Amino acid sequence: MSNIIIQKIISEFEKDFDTFENYLLLSTEINEFKDYLLNYRGMPFRLKESSLQVSQCAKQFTEDTMSYFINIFSKSGLFSCQNHEITNILCEVEKSVNLILYYWFGLNDRNYQFMTLIHFYNINNVSSVFLTKNNQDFSVTLTEYGIKFGLAESLHEPKCMPVSKVCALTDFYIPNNERVLFARIRTVQREICLLIDDWEHLNSVLAVDYGTKYQNLQQNNSKKSEEEFEAVSLKMNIRRDTLALWCMESFCDFQDWITVLKTKNNFNEDILSEIDATAALLLSAVQKIFLPASVSRHRYCREILSLFKKFATSRIAMNSEDLSSHLLLQVIQSSEGKDFSNLLLSFIEKKPFEWSLTFDPSSALKAFSWSYSREHHILLCLIYTISYFRKIAPNFVDNHQLSDIATTIQMPETFAIDTQHKILNFDKSDISPDLFEKLYIIAKGYLEKNFKVTKNNEELYMFVLNGLKL
Repeated sequence: MSNIIIQKIISEFEKDFDTFENYLLLSTEINEFKDYLLNYRGMPFRLKESSLQVSQCAKQFTEDTMSYFINIFSKSGLFSCQNHEITNILCEVEKSVNLILYYWFGLNDRNYQFMTLIHFYNINNVSSVFLTKNNQDFSVTLTEYGIKFGLAESLHEPKCMPVSKVCALTDFYIPNNERVLFARIRTVQREICLLIDDWEHLNSVLAVDYGTKYQNLQQNNSKKSEEEFEAVSLKMNIRRDTLALWCMESFCDFQDWITVLKTKNNFNEDILSEIDATAALLLSAVQKIFLPASVSRHRYCREILSLFKKFATSRIAMNSEDLSSHLLLQVIQSSEGKDFSNLLLSFIEKKPFEWSLTFDPSSALKAFSWSYSREHHILLCLIYTISYFRKIAPNFVDNHQLSDIATTIQMPETFAIDTQHKILNFDKSDISPDLFEKLYIIAKGYLEKNFKVTKNNEELYMFVLNGLKL
């Protein structure tokens, strides 16, 4: 029953999308909008002079948009459902509507998006209750990141369907035409690049907003400035979690698709090159998700762990000798409170040419280092250090490279204490002291042999040497 109603709502929305698009294009009739669009950079700003026409159009846009969706809900039979069914249906509809809004832009200008209108009209978080049932209110809410449907009391961020769902990836598991497959690979590359753009733009906007409020707090340490700073910090954390989850859903789907294509390996060289290029691009995108944690000490919500695990598992299925992916997988498993993998430890016994470091795993270690025990962190750092030296030997490691190892070791201490984020694996002791001692001796040997100690770097050298001790 729920699926039928969801299909009815989406079908009605698609059929009558022209009406909705007319509401989106209403701003083109306002004189001030042209200048606003020229100066808009994804952040709200006030016009020098806002005319009565802007206020009237903002009111009209809000009322028309809300009435449009309420009318569709009414036609579909949504109101006859039970409350929990209504919540679930609206959640799925919200994902589909926001995916359509993600791809929409007006006047052939990618700067003219739904967010642009919300900022121009100054109607962020404007809400209207459309149904009260069993003492629960259901509402439509317009936000800068999309439209929310659901319980009026819900504080959730707008949800959006992963972009991978519109790429029809399953249609290309057994491609009949390599030209068509080539085009689809390029489409996936484009989608990954757009997600990277969205991710970097969001973090830039959040950084500016955070920095402004932080500066105000330093200059004027008042209750109001403290409240503003707390509000922007909360917004930044929630928005990063939401967008990271959304991006990773698509990244996991793309990685699964690439893994299937790589296992076939019966394509021409051009196709294989494009698949490899897509895998590299995707890896770069995932690395960017780690940055807010490893650079800004952002603690990701626990829901993202399963997605990183899925990504790492898929990469291991593609290349079982990829030590970087095995380290990522162990980081997530340690965060979940699981024991240390013997499979990961077995890499220490292998020769350097028998495994590969496809990406720098230190960002993963840094991002989740706060979430597991010191024992697991030191062991991960030992494996990372040994593998790093083995790939470089017989050459020497320079100060910059050793400094990266040092910051990885030190990372757990740099996260502020937060009682809401408890370490699951804090008291877990599943590793023998003999193993630590064995790995430490190996790492120490590489440090002594493959790093030139001078007066300028002696302190760094000693920090790493002592930091790798349990």
